[in-house]
Amino acid sequence: MSTLKTLLAPGLSRTTGPTTEPISLEEAKDHCEIAASETAHDEKLRDFIAAAREQVENDTQQSLLTQTFTLAFDEFPTDGNIYLPMKPVQAITSITYYDSANSQQTLSASIYALNTAMRLVYRDYDQSWPTHIIKPGGCVVTFTAGYGASPAHVPRILKQAMKLQIAKWFEHRGDEAAVHGAGTYDQAYKDLIKRFVRSSYP
Repeated sequence: MSTLKTLLAPGLSRTTGPTTEPISLEEAKDHCEIAASETAHDEKLRDFIAAAREQVENDTQQSLLTQTFTLAFDEFPTDGNIYLPMKPVQAITSITYYDSANSQQTLSASIYALNTAMRLVYRDYDQSWPTHIIKPGGCVVTFTAGYGASPAHVPRILKQAMKLQIAKWFEHRGDEAAVHGAGTYDQAYKDLIKRFVRSSYP
């Protein structure tokens, strides 16, 4: 089996979302030039905030705030390397697999190590993956990723991308052609986000 390195993140699931959002309701209202005392659009804006975070995370493969993910695959890669499709990676919670008796086991942390900068889980020196059966989603890495628990930890460029998308959705709410057409967020992603992502591995 070749190195597990995914771009569209098959097998990836979010198991625990963030406890807050990178952009507050007040920040969204200010960016959309809505008076703080105007509450008619609050529920709509909260939905836009969460959706904008999810879009930026999907577009950049970055977890803006601390979240827990699982990555499932069929077998351990023969070259010993598992690439995690979300960044920045904070820590590995566990790695599970099914042994030759078809019983789920937790891999000893002494067998593997984590390079957070490269999002790489690898076999530690002189270690081997355990004997295991191959089954769909039988191997699961549970890990945490994100810039931190506080919105203050999120890079400003990613927050700005969220604001642009929120403003676009709010301005064109109900106008499907405008919402799905080219807009300020699309240009920001093209000109800024891609360069931000490519500035680090991979």
